Amino acid sequence: MKQVFFYTLALLMSVGCADNDSEDTLPEECGTIRLQPQTDSQIATRAEVESGSRLSPDELSLRITGKDFDRTWPTTAEYAAQRPKLMKGEYRVELFYGDPTREGENQPYYHGSEQVVVEPRREVTARVKASIANAQVVVRLTEAFTDYFHDAHFTLTTSRGGKFDFRPTSTENSTPVYVGAGTSVTLSGDAARQAGDRVTFAPQQLSPTVARTRHTFVFDAKNAGHATVTITLDDSQSETHDLVFELNGNA
Repeated sequence: MKQVFFYTLALLMSVGCADNDSEDTLPEECGTIRLQPQTDSQIATRAEVESGSRLSPDELSLRITGKDFDRTWPTTAEYAAQRPKLMKGEYRVELFYGDPTREGENQPYYHGSEQVVVEPRREVTARVKASIANAQVVVRLTEAFTDYFHDAHFTLTTSRGGKFDFRPTSTENSTPVYVGAGTSVTLSGDAARQAGDRVTFAPQQLSPTVARTRHTFVFDAKNAGHATVTITLDDSQSETHDLVFELNGNA
């Protein structure tokens, strides 16, 4: 009899929290997580601006991890339809979209996480906001620069091996390129002067790139003696480097 009793007890313990349990019949050790997902497409520069990559919470993927538990859902909607029952304990709820290792135009990576504690026969709410977790790089020319130069061409090289071209033709920002956060980038380029010859600019390096931040390389020609490049890192920090050469093609 003792053997049968212990076998039955072990079987009950192994069942755990079945997904088909109703709220009224939840095992005493089980609870649920109600997800309230949000997305934040803002990115930091001289001010908070739109990244250009709007995303709906329904497009996010979800991962929940805890002791002896690790499960991923392709969409938050799929999770909401299942609402699995979880053993009591602490869990990490993660939202994500995209691939953190991919770089280029239209390659945002969103991520957000929250720790929650599941209590027996209760529902806990996880309010998780997914924000852009990689970085952007753009190139901009000032009007003074375009007065002296035209046909500018820049190449961005990343420490992950990416290579991307910028051909700005006006004072508007170029199309942003997404790069990995915490990496280094190098921008090199050249442009034609009014006299027709081309000038090669010294490579400009930025390290490290910062998550959820737009890094802007602004090329300027403040007077007839030299040009400059200002690298804006965020709202509180920027670097200006002189690009010294004669702007007069006949000099």
